[in-house]
Amino acid sequence: MVARLSQPDAADLLSVDDRDDLRALQGRSAAIQERIDDLATGLEEGVLTLAAVRKSSERLRAELAKVEVEMAGTVRTDS
Repeated sequence: MVARLSQPDAADLLSVDDRDDLRALQGRSAAIQERIDDLATGLEEGVLTLAAVRKSSERLRAELAKVEVEMAGTVRTDS
């Protein structure tokens, strides 16, 4: 479900109120993923140590997981 909600057109599937929330969460998710990618670059270039990358990556992945939960929570089910 999170993968689908990460797609650019996912907001079209939601109510108007949820669209803005999802777009904001998608932006946060993309920013966190970019930071994770930057860690890999820093390691590759020798700017960061493996220990620093692991620590930061772990923290960012936990943050990303929270955002993904929030994204999944924007979907309402009619029951």
